[in-house]
Amino acid sequence: MQYTTLSTLKEYLGITANTFDTPLTNIIKRCTQQFDKYLGRNLWLEDYTGYFVVDGDNIVIVSNGPIVEINVVKYNNASWSDVAYTRFDGNIIYFPEELDGTLYIEYGAGYETLAEISDVEQACLEVCKDIWDNTPASGNEANIKSKQIETLSKTYFSKDEMAGGVGVSFRETLNNYRTFVPIIV
Repeated sequence: MQYTTLSTLKEYLGITANTFDTPLTNIIKRCTQQFDKYLGRNLWLEDYTGYFVVDGDNIVIVSNGPIVEINVVKYNNASWSDVAYTRFDGNIIYFPEELDGTLYIEYGAGYETLAEISDVEQACLEVCKDIWDNTPASGNEANIKSKQIETLSKTYFSKDEMAGGVGVSFRETLNNYRTFVPIIV
């Protein structure tokens, strides 16, 4: 799935004609790929499996979140057996007792709708607009941050400002989804 829709982007840009549907669709795909690359994952609901070594802990922190469901939890303290968990929150699974050994976990994690990640959709719309504004169809020049007509002065975006294809202003939003930092009390 992508982080915005064609109809939402067209409305955001004020475009009503279908003339630019193909390039706008490609811009959405490009933005989604840039976000996924920057995040190191996609945000959509997927199934995951993993092995986790626990050493006297009663929690396991999985790399993808938020956890929506846990399908299987097996514990290897001599032979694989089912083990109960008490709850999960974000990307943390809590167990009723401390465990020593290896856990095998199958779980579903991520987001199901754009409404759940509306800040990411807004960031995607803004990045798509920036990309659109720098296409020949929009009449603008690529990577121009500012331009002065008299005495012709141009300022281009720096590499730092466009790290990973994601502008500085959007990294703060995306960093909220990059990794989950658990708060353990």
